[in-house]
Amino acid sequence: MPDDPAPDPAVRALHRRLFRSGHGQVSEDEAAALAALIRRRRPRRVLEVGVASGLSTLVLHTALEATPAPPSTAPPRLLALDLDDRFYADESRPTGWMLLDAHDGAVPPGVRLRTGVTTVDLTDLPEASGAPFDLAFVDADHKHPWPALDALMVWPRLADGGLLLCHDLSLYRKPRSARGVGPKLLCDQIPAELRVHPAEAGDNLFGLVKAMTDGAFAARLADALLLPWTVRRLPEGPLAARITARLAEDYPGTPVADAFTEGLRRTRAMREGTA
Repeated sequence: MPDDPAPDPAVRALHRRLFRSGHGQVSEDEAAALAALIRRRRPRRVLEVGVASGLSTLVLHTALEATPAPPSTAPPRLLALDLDDRFYADESRPTGWMLLDAHDGAVPPGVRLRTGVTTVDLTDLPEASGAPFDLAFVDADHKHPWPALDALMVWPRLADGGLLLCHDLSLYRKPRSARGVGPKLLCDQIPAELRVHPAEAGDNLFGLVKAMTDGAFAARLADALLLPWTVRRLPEGPLAARITARLAEDYPGTPVADAFTEGLRRTRAMREGTA
């Protein structure tokens, strides 16, 4: 399903000024596609999962600020999450440093930047309470099963008709990126006729409008959790227990919590040579 972005010279100029090769950032066309989706859909509450340098955070914030709000609505809010408090490609810089540098070292109004958290923590974050999100952009750990888990954690907190958008679908094709198959495995569970592909962004961005039920979504992603995991560090102990509990609570009557437990068991057995 195409979703063609209109040209956005300002966002393109912003990207050209700030883009750094090797920093895992969105491309110029992807930045323009994000801005176009903001203009077209006019979301009030946006979630970003995976901040890193903060370039995409800045693009989202800039587009939200430039998009007129529908009458009688609250100003837009952006919640940006990242597990790390330092930028992975340059630990001398904080996570989100491009956003901060563009606003005199401060997080701008309308944005909440939270580090040290993941989507598993969403139910515990005051900023994630209240109205559901209208758009969620997932661009965090690309190793399987994290993209699927991030999508599962976000989906119940997405408004009906909201958009779940994911980055780096084509990462698995790149040299030395064998572990980055998570976005591809997630995308493969979404029926082709339901996928959103911002046309100008190539095939590296994909998404799904929330039209299917939570149960149907979970049933599809359960299969992905049973496929071999590529994450280096397994979610063990308390984290695994929290994920299992969250999946069971959010998706009662579906196989997804059991699929996570079984996927973890299989991966552990393969690494121990007992599978």
